Amino acid sequence: MIVESEQGLYCPEGGFHLDPLLPVERAVLTHAHGDHARAGSASYLCTPETAALLRRRLEGARVETLRYGERRTIGGVTLSLHPAGHMLGSAQARIEGHSGIWVLSGDYKREPDPTCAAFEPLRCDVFITEATYALPLFRWDEPASVAREIVAWWQGNAKKTSILFCYALGKAQRLLAEIARIDDRPVWVHGMVEPFAQVYREQGVRLAETRHVGDERGLLGELVLAPITARGTPWMKRFRSFEQAFASGLLRIRGTRRR
Repeated sequence: MIVESEQGLYCPEGGFHLDPLLPVERAVLTHAHGDHARAGSASYLCTPETAALLRRRLEGARVETLRYGERRTIGGVTLSLHPAGHMLGSAQARIEGHSGIWVLSGDYKREPDPTCAAFEPLRCDVFITEATYALPLFRWDEPASVAREIVAWWQGNAKKTSILFCYALGKAQRLLAEIARIDDRPVWVHGMVEPFAQVYREQGVRLAETRHVGDERGLLGELVLAPITARGTPWMKRFRSFEQAFASGLLRIRGTRRR
């Protein structure tokens, strides 16, 4: 049902690729992160929420949508998308055909997340799973506890700027949602974060109030969310005195922390 090809995972009976590595004629996407939704394909099929994010990332892309649970016959298979719990719009791809029912998980998590629909367990014959955090060392604290730790760190830096580096899409909005539950102060954000935050709000997700850093200088006592790529760039020169931290599951790996 699903085979490997030069362009990535491919469904021959349906004539489409899933999260392709290279440009293809028809791409079915599990979510909008750049390592799954790459530019250059002739058309994309994904959830409406992922489509809204994709239009911010890949301007001019031809995008079709399929709502959670909606079934569509493509070639000799029936495709449906189901919540993966990873980020806004993330989906598992369920494909039913002559070889039974196959499910491609995409990135997923099973814990509750205020920014997206909860992971939906699916009955299937074959389950193809992502395994980014499959090693035993990846054990997570409760999100509310992590949010309180971040706010306490922010409060402890009253005379400095608190810069928290994170992925601009997904992680940043999750942090804004968790912070909004325990603190009503605005959070300043890098220009790469704000457009995606706007999409989340348009989709009904409650986030902390955000303010664009823009040409602001100093921002002592404020919390700033910025992409990891901003670290060490001229953009950082606007902050006179700051503390920095990183929000990423990959920091559980000792080598990553050292870098």
